Amino acid sequence: MLKHLCVICGVREATTRDHVPPKAVFIEPLPKKLITVPACKLCNNGSSGLDAEFRVYLGAVVGDKSADGKKLWKERSLATLRKNKKLVTTISTGMQSVDAFDETGTHLGVRNRIIWPANVFNPVVERIARGLYYHHFNEVLGDRAQCAVTFHYALTDSMMEDTRHFSESHIGKGAFSYRYARAEEAPLRSVWIFEFYQGQWASVVTSPTEPE
Repeated sequence: MLKHLCVICGVREATTRDHVPPKAVFIEPLPKKLITVPACKLCNNGSSGLDAEFRVYLGAVVGDKSADGKKLWKERSLATLRKNKKLVTTISTGMQSVDAFDETGTHLGVRNRIIWPANVFNPVVERIARGLYYHHFNEVLGDRAQCAVTFHYALTDSMMEDTRHFSESHIGKGAFSYRYARAEEAPLRSVWIFEFYQGQWASVVTSPTEPE
């Protein structure tokens, strides 16, 4: 009999503790109150490479958004890139030139935009959502629920209004914050809004895998 299911896969026995969000997204010194959840060795150890790639893309996106974002890029993201030339090539070939505008609509010229591949972004964000769901509700989603992950360059006014009554938490000084809510009558239905370094956002909607 399993002592505890892995919070991430919901299948194997949890023999380790995994950080959510992963420690890879934080700058030094690490926040004192990091969240850990039960995880199997495969989910925990097998995610380290993906976490490192996530950190590189995150640093590239938020490096010009805040002092801490700049620090993430210079002190952690670049260190990863120096060891991973293949990733350098992947990022370079995946850039797109786009017209940039400020909040007033003034054209700022053409800027390079990093294209963040779903195979890097989605698994890490889903892992965070599954971990935080367990952390707050003491339940493992497992295969009972599916997660729909969405990448956001900014949050719209309607999204801010729709989530203003959500519970809210912060980890680190502006490094990571999130809002969340769960339907009381259908607990597998929940919504999560993640903010990284005040410059990158993601949303996750959990829902039952089987019709209710």
